[in-house]
Amino acid sequence: MTCERCGRDIPDGAMFCQWCGKRQPENAPPVQRKKRRRPKGSGTVYKMTGKRNHKSYIAVTSARETLGTYDTPGEAVQALDAYNAQNTPAARLKCTFADAYEKWKAQPKFAKLSTDMIKGYELAYNKAASLYNRQMRDLKTEDYQQIIDKMVEKGLSRSSCEKERTLFSQLCEWAMAQDIINKNYASLLQLPASVGKAERTLTAAEIERIRSYQDDPKFGQTAQISMVLLYTGMRIDELLSMRCEDVYLKERYMRGGEKTEAGKNRIIPILEPIYKIIAFWMLDSGCEWLIPSKAGTKLDKRNVATKFRALMQACNIDGVHPHTLRHTASSKMVECGLEKTAVQSILGHKNFSTTANKYVSHNDPTYLLQEMQKMKY
Repeated sequence: MTCERCGRDIPDGAMFCQWCGKRQPENAPPVQRKKRRRPKGSGTVYKMTGKRNHKSYIAVTSARETLGTYDTPGEAVQALDAYNAQNTPAARLKCTFADAYEKWKAQPKFAKLSTDMIKGYELAYNKAASLYNRQMRDLKTEDYQQIIDKMVEKGLSRSSCEKERTLFSQLCEWAMAQDIINKNYASLLQLPASVGKAERTLTAAEIERIRSYQDDPKFGQTAQISMVLLYTGMRIDELLSMRCEDVYLKERYMRGGEKTEAGKNRIIPILEPIYKIIAFWMLDSGCEWLIPSKAGTKLDKRNVATKFRALMQACNIDGVHPHTLRHTASSKMVECGLEKTAVQSILGHKNFSTTANKYVSHNDPTYLLQEMQKMKY
């Protein structure tokens, strides 16, 4: 055989030319390349011994903490590089969905939420049981979407799905603040299409039937609550949260509200048809709440809603709920010609601050009472 470089004769099977030293590729073994090593202090990746079908590669930090197990060495290297880049403790990166929920709940701002909002988050958390032991850094949009899709299959409403998405978003935001993840995966969730449902209002005859139960031993208090909601446009939560110190009988208005910034601490006029009801509640209260329970605590909204349904059945009124009273009140205000700014202020609409803050009279009790007196049922 001849050398590839110099062309001289060399022995058959020779790996190198004895004349020029050229390596003969046909006979020489392949070059053994040196395995690339990770920089010192950046951790290591190795494969576990034994038979495993998946996640057989382990990423270990420079502090000898196991970061996790992965399907391929590439995934393990990427996880280790991400860990080194963000410099987040390995223990924090192992935070599970359940851990994140408990730590998120422990924040001071959670304790300031209303009872209903806390119950809503608890119900949403219960629906995500399959995620409890999953690490937050491993959860992606598709994992959260599976929970939403199962809720839709069970026939749960869009409202329930929205609450679930809100919980996922809150936990993702918390995990981002802890450098566990770098993206809010809940922001990409797909919810079922909303089904438009026309909100009805009560007729004059139906309102009279409710009014006739104000002195009834069984339904009296619920009927009184209903009449106050009809003549104020308040939400049921807002009325049940009203304190005696926020009622100004002489000036004929209450100060309260919740939900939006525009709705909080607003002026709510007291009209003549409900003046005696509120005056009686003030005298009968005996505690901080305007309408307390027998134990002196705030009335539970669910109990009131149950009694409201019973009252509607007694009045032979179908297809209404407590919020129907607010909708009826707002519709009546518009029908009776109240100024738009007054309606927005009394109801605490969220766009009030941008549409009516230039009016001097928008927070004047006298002006609002004068406008409300236009409303007649």
